[in-house]
Amino acid sequence: MFADVTGYYLGQQYYQGEEILLAGTKEGEVRLLRDGKREEILLRGMPESLLNIETRWWLDNQGNPYVLYRDKVFLLNQEGEVRLEAQADGVVTGICESAAGEIVLKINAADKHRSGLTILDTKTGTMGKIIWLKDIAYCIAKGYEKDILIADAKGLYDYGLSDGSRQYYIEWRGTAYDPQSGAEDIKFLSDNQIELYAEKDMVVTLSKINPEESGKTVLTYKTTYVTGEIKELIVQFNKEDPDYYIVIEERQTNEDYDTFREKVEIEIAAGHGPDILDDSSVQNPYALIEKGAIEELSPYIEAAGIDRTAYFPAAFQGFKVETGVYGIGIGISVHSCCADSSLFSGEETYSLAHMMDILEEQEEDKVFQNKKDAVALVHDWLKPSEDLYGMVDWEKNLCDFSGADFCRILELAARYGAGEGKGADGYLFNRVDINNYGWYAGYDNSIKNSGRVMTGFPGEEAGAHSLAVNTIAVNAASDKKEGAWRFICFLLQEEIQEKLGMNAACYQFPTNRQAFWNAGNYWCENHVGVRLEPAEDPEWVIEADWFTKEQLADLESLLGRAVSFPYKTQEILAIIEEETALYFDGSKSMEETVDVIQNRVQLYLDEQAGR
Repeated sequence: MFADVTGYYLGQQYYQGEEILLAGTKEGEVRLLRDGKREEILLRGMPESLLNIETRWWLDNQGNPYVLYRDKVFLLNQEGEVRLEAQADGVVTGICESAAGEIVLKINAADKHRSGLTILDTKTGTMGKIIWLKDIAYCIAKGYEKDILIADAKGLYDYGLSDGSRQYYIEWRGTAYDPQSGAEDIKFLSDNQIELYAEKDMVVTLSKINPEESGKTVLTYKTTYVTGEIKELIVQFNKEDPDYYIVIEERQTNEDYDTFREKVEIEIAAGHGPDILDDSSVQNPYALIEKGAIEELSPYIEAAGIDRTAYFPAAFQGFKVETGVYGIGIGISVHSCCADSSLFSGEETYSLAHMMDILEEQEEDKVFQNKKDAVALVHDWLKPSEDLYGMVDWEKNLCDFSGADFCRILELAARYGAGEGKGADGYLFNRVDINNYGWYAGYDNSIKNSGRVMTGFPGEEAGAHSLAVNTIAVNAASDKKEGAWRFICFLLQEEIQEKLGMNAACYQFPTNRQAFWNAGNYWCENHVGVRLEPAEDPEWVIEADWFTKEQLADLESLLGRAVSFPYKTQEILAIIEEETALYFDGSKSMEETVDVIQNRVQLYLDEQAGR
């Protein structure tokens, strides 16, 4: 809607009945856009303390601007002068007017995994007592029948500030609706229709629908969690497709992730289960593929005339199976590492052997990576290799962990793993998570400016960047495969892929190459500033003002080089983690640990061969 906005994002809301977006510029201007058509300069000459990529702006019904910045709220007059400054007991993450016209603030506190509400006195700058909710509130807005509307993980409800009463209008579970933290404002169109003004400029109309009454064939999609952005695409599919309607079955909040996945895996292996699944639906998709429980999609791709060269290779490498296509990648992201350039020249030289040589030469015992203990390091160093660097022979169903390399890995992990009393001298490596164009710009700038280089994870001959693929698959036992495949084709459309890439809250890149470039060019022209403070290293600030054409080309190259790490080794790595934990805490010797791992992994291989 606001594709031509100038500057970086400050906020969006319903204002006097219209959708508006507020944007800031480096020159100190605040711009207001109405309905995506008219742009006007709201204020000029604003100081950086009130206008930066961390501030959020909001207008009350009279046009008075409020600025939210961390734990502070500023009320300005219409000339941009500060009338009032107030400080909250927590980070202010939302603001709205109640049905009675009071200014209500949403507070998040670091020590409470839930949101609080307080009323701001606009005359004195004081705040009332914080009312702590039971859960995290994603969005607050003017009430419909009570004081304020609240959207949280369960649904959308009216809330009474004085008595804590709730009236639910829509519950998300079992539906394709979920605004997540992206909803910025809410408006009722009727008793059965609600409009959400979602983050980064998406208007979503929600209606109470009974899929069984739609006259369509119902498809089930069962997984642990579906993002709000994908759910909005499911809403679109359900509206547009004349024959099929998707119903989501998500993990219940009181259900363990592993237990949920195991149950779905058992259902599918038994010839039942959902029509549609993804990479979060089951524990071990590789085992289901071997049993023929997941549909091979190559014939569908050919029949649909899909040009594979129009997509990144990852689109057809779901679950990293060499022969056949068992899942379609609709979105991708990259997870990697970076290190000081004085240690490594880059990914070209970052093999496991070279890494171990460098670590052994270090005089100081710095921690390898913050919050990565010895067990986690062993996992990270081994996971890029499908045969664990020659220690597993899948063809002969044999393993050998008695070599010097494995012992060397354990010794170095013990030396460089994070733990109590370690890490005062800093870290050798930093984690890099690249989930959208803005994040890439931030990491690229910060890595270069700090003298670091991208290395990836240690590989056979060079560093390997881990490619996370959002994979959609079809249950081979489903009697509605045509409908499930139609949904996949819908997600692969260039227009839909482009929508994913342009949404900053989606945290994945399109697998369609043209959509990748279209969305990337949009970011180059309209990129809002990004500033991240990674939890693992608060001293390292990731920030950028713009995303450039050069970065777009470099990002495409990175996505082309990144690889999906194998599923095949998951069970073996779990055995290694379990046993090495006993070695690192002193319960077992190196020799005992290696012997137990050798025996357990060989038993696992024998069981797999005897299926």
